[in-house]
Amino acid sequence: MESEWFTAKQLTEIAPLPTTSQGLHSHARKSEWIRRKRDGKTIEYHIDSLPEEVKEVLHLHQVNETRAFYRLKSNDESIGTQLWDDVCGKIPLLQREKLVELALLEGVNALFFRLASSLALR
Repeated sequence: MESEWFTAKQLTEIAPLPTTSQGLHSHARKSEWIRRKRDGKTIEYHIDSLPEEVKEVLHLHQVNETRAFYRLKSNDESIGTQLWDDVCGKIPLLQREKLVELALLEGVNALFFRLASSLALR
């Protein structure tokens, strides 16, 4: 699930925005971004009020964080890695993309459990 609210600190890391919290808060006030206070002090800004280019960068950043969690090491010679390489090498590109999407949504362990369960039922 993607975040909807972002702190100034998170947003200062985005290229088309000011690089300091003070500059970002000033920019947000001028642009009339939707905001809320969290914990009585921290100001967060809602994604719907941010510029489109910032939304795109935030979305890509969140997707990459999710993918990085499931990335396999190329030098890992475990059975799981060998199985993954074998499966990906034998299926068409479209099915491979769907398989990766499913692994990202459910997690690699859940995907392998689902595969093993379906093979056991045959």
